Amino acid sequence: MNCSQCDYKIPLGKAKCPSCNHWNNGLDPSCPNDESILLSEVKSAEDNRIKTGDWDFCFGGGIVRTSVTLLGGEPGAGKSTMLLQLLASIHKHVDRESMYIATEEALPEIKLRADRLGIKSPIRMVPAMSGVANIGIILETRKPIAIILDSLQGMIGVDDNAGVELLSTLKKFATTLEAPVIVISHVNKQGDYAGLMTYQHAVDALMTLSSDEGGLRTLEVMKNRNGRAFIESNFEMTAEGLILVLEDDEDEDE
Repeated sequence: MNCSQCDYKIPLGKAKCPSCNHWNNGLDPSCPNDESILLSEVKSAEDNRIKTGDWDFCFGGGIVRTSVTLLGGEPGAGKSTMLLQLLASIHKHVDRESMYIATEEALPEIKLRADRLGIKSPIRMVPAMSGVANIGIILETRKPIAIILDSLQGMIGVDDNAGVELLSTLKKFATTLEAPVIVISHVNKQGDYAGLMTYQHAVDALMTLSSDEGGLRTLEVMKNRNGRAFIESNFEMTAEGLILVLEDDEDEDE
């Protein structure tokens, strides 16, 4: 809903515009703090998805615009590659910039990977290797269609409390901008996923990307408020990026 006074996009369920403080929806002046809304007026998350191509199955039919997803995995599993490809898929359906906040790799390195993948989508890069204090302002100004943070550890280090706080803040941006957020979280080489569990209550979906000795990548859904959990999709890593591996029964249906 947009403010009737200044046209600012108001978060779902709110009636007072955070930009100009104007009250909307014809609220009773005697009860100006009433921010309630009828359930029938709430837009279902099912109607608020963006298609992601090969990743739709794991997201439950598309990624919900107001969701925050934590993507964990060991170094080299292909998380950054996957998310660049996912953004390219999103841009096939929505003509708006996405945003990639890079805390670990230099932008020329990410550009090299994107060129190898043949990605020419409008992805706005935020160089955050040395920290960026105005990320919130950039998000509010640019209003991206999707947001990638690579990575959580690169932004907050090993402070779990700061990590939960950051994820909660990103959830507010996802809701206000209707832009899904995906955050990369690293797992050590021993495959210790305990750290991910610390953050699972702060996100809508928790997924892991792993690789076996043969190079097959498996995207596993460990939690999903907007779809099924404990499902997975397999991908092959090629020079052109991750390619979905169809099961035999899926091949027969084609």
